[in-house]
Amino acid sequence: MVSVAIKIIDKTCLDEENLAKTFREISILKVLHHPHITRLYEVMESRNKIYLVTEHAAQGEIFDHLVANGRMKEEEAARIFSQIVAAVDYCHRKGI
Repeated sequence: MVSVAIKIIDKTCLDEENLAKTFREISILKVLHHPHITRLYEVMESRNKIYLVTEHAAQGEIFDHLVANGRMKEEEAARIFSQIVAAVDYCHRKGI
């Protein structure tokens, strides 16, 4: 069983430039399949909203982890940094 998260974006709160950036990000996320990049499963759109069904990130965001726990130990930071570098390398190889 896969856990998902649903992000709801109110299009009425976005200007044309930010709406275009949102659709560009969606098009990029559709082609990315990497273990260290949150997966986009489905996109639904109504007149005023965009619904993104994504992989649920059970560990949460790094920022929230740092706020809750303070500085990371070097070993944990090195592991996470390695994952970030792998994800960025994957994106670069995809032309992103």
